[in-house]
Amino acid sequence: MPGDITDDEDQPLLGCWRRSGPFVTAYNHRREKTRAFLTTKTKHYIVMGLVALDVVAILADILVALIACDLHLDKEGWVGETREGLHITASVFSSLFLVELLATVWAFGPR
Repeated sequence: MPGDITDDEDQPLLGCWRRSGPFVTAYNHRREKTRAFLTTKTKHYIVMGLVALDVVAILADILVALIACDLHLDKEGWVGETREGLHITASVFSSLFLVELLATVWAFGPR
């Protein structure tokens, strides 16, 4: 009949979004494990430790720059090497914070 709805019309046009299989199961398991780790005290202590080390590195860079400027040691080799090492350290910490942010978005994102 023209007004009746058939079984095909009840189905969504794009199909079902829920998938199953070993890959999906492993993927969801990893998300759950990551979510569980990101909510532990251990993770919070690790992040606090990294933040403290980052602050120490920033203060050390400021201290080296002030001492080098005050004593006119700007051209000394150790000043450039030390500051470059501290800048690399700061970049590593920033990268680790970015990885933590991406892991958090992935783990707690859409389900």
